[in-house]
Amino acid sequence: VLGYAAIPDRTKAAAMAFSREMQIAVHRGVMFALGGAAGLALWALADNWDDPAVSAPLYLAVFTFVAVFSAVGLALAGPVPTGRALGGALLLAVPVTALVSLAGRRHVVATDLLDDPVMLSVIATLVFFATPFLLVWLQSRADWRRYAALFDAAWTMAVRYGVGWGFVGVFWLVAFLSNALLGLVDIDLIDRMLLIDWVRFAITGGVLGLGLAVVYELRHTISPYLILRLLRLLVPVVLAVIGVFLAAVPFRGLSDLFGEFSAAGTLMGAAIVAITLISTALDKDDTAAVSTGGIRLATRGLALLLPLLTGLAVWAVVLRVGQYGWTPDRVLAISVAMFLLIYGLGYCGAVLRGRGWAGLVRGVNVAMALAVIGACAVWLTPLLNAYRISAGSQ
Repeated sequence: VLGYAAIPDRTKAAAMAFSREMQIAVHRGVMFALGGAAGLALWALADNWDDPAVSAPLYLAVFTFVAVFSAVGLALAGPVPTGRALGGALLLAVPVTALVSLAGRRHVVATDLLDDPVMLSVIATLVFFATPFLLVWLQSRADWRRYAALFDAAWTMAVRYGVGWGFVGVFWLVAFLSNALLGLVDIDLIDRMLLIDWVRFAITGGVLGLGLAVVYELRHTISPYLILRLLRLLVPVVLAVIGVFLAAVPFRGLSDLFGEFSAAGTLMGAAIVAITLISTALDKDDTAAVSTGGIRLATRGLALLLPLLTGLAVWAVVLRVGQYGWTPDRVLAISVAMFLLIYGLGYCGAVLRGRGWAGLVRGVNVAMALAVIGACAVWLTPLLNAYRISAGSQ
C-alpha cells in the first residue's frame, strides 16, 4: 500500500489508461472471434443443407440452436460479461430449439419448417421479445419485470444491432471498392479471398461482432435517445392520418380505401406503428416521457383511437376467413390482430383512467410482452397447430 501511494499520480493514470485500453482490445477481439465463429458455423450448416447423411430433425435442431445462441450471445455480450452472456444465451437457445424441434414434427421433412415464413416469424418474435427480459434478469434478477430496465435493454439492443449491421454493410462496400482499385494494378488477392464461401461468412460475423463491441463502448454517445426523440415528432402526424381514415371508413369502405393492398395487413401495420409511437413518447418513466403539451395530448388521442383501428383489423381478418376459410397465414393474422386489439383496449382503458395513465400503459406493455412470449411458445407446440386448423377448414 505504501509503495503504491509513492507512485506519482501521472504514472497511476497512465497505468489505468493502459489497462482500460487492454480491456477494450480484449473485448473487441473476443467479440470478433465470437462473430467469426458464428459465421463459420452457419456456413458449415448451409454447406450441408441437403447432405443425406444428416437427418432432417437433427439438422433443424442444430441450425436453430446455432442461430439463436449466436444472435442472443452477441446481443448480451457487453452489457454482461462474455462468459455470463454465453451462459444466458444457452438459457434461451435450448428451450427455443426444443420448441422448434417439436414444431418440425408437423412436417414430413422437418427442415421444411425453415421454408415457412409463418413459423420463422413466430420464432423470431419469440426470441426478440424474450431477449430483453433475459438481459435484465442477468443484470439484476429482481428487476426482470421493471419497465424502465426492459425499455432501455430493448432499444439499446435494437440500436446496437442496427449500427452493427450498418458497419458490416460499410465494410463490404470498402472491400469491394478496394478490390476494384487493386484490380487496376492486377492485384487480385482480395478477389480470390472473397470467392471462398467460408471466408465471407467468417468475415461478416467477425465484423458484426466487432461493430457490436464498439457500439457498446460508445453507448453513451450512440444511444437510442435520438431515435426516440425523433419518433415522438411523428405522433401528431400518425394521429391525423388515423383520424382521417376512421372518419372516411363509413363513407368509403375498406376495399375502396386500400385498393389492391390487404386491408387487414395495412390496419395491423398502422396499429403496430401507433403502439410503437405511444411507447416511445411515454419512454421508460415519467421523467423521460414527452413533456410537450401538444405531443402528449396527441399521444393520448392516439391511444383512444387504437381500439377502433385494431377492431377493424380483427373484423377484416374475420371477413376474409368467412370468404375463403382458414390458412396458416390467416391463423397468424387473427392471432396478431387479437393481440393488437388487447393492446388497444389496454391503452385506451389506461387513458380513460385519467391520473397515472402513462404508468398504466407501461404496465400493459410488460404484460403484453410476456403474453406474446407465451403465445409464441404455445404456437410451436401441438396445442396450437395452424396446419391442423387450416386442413380442417379447407
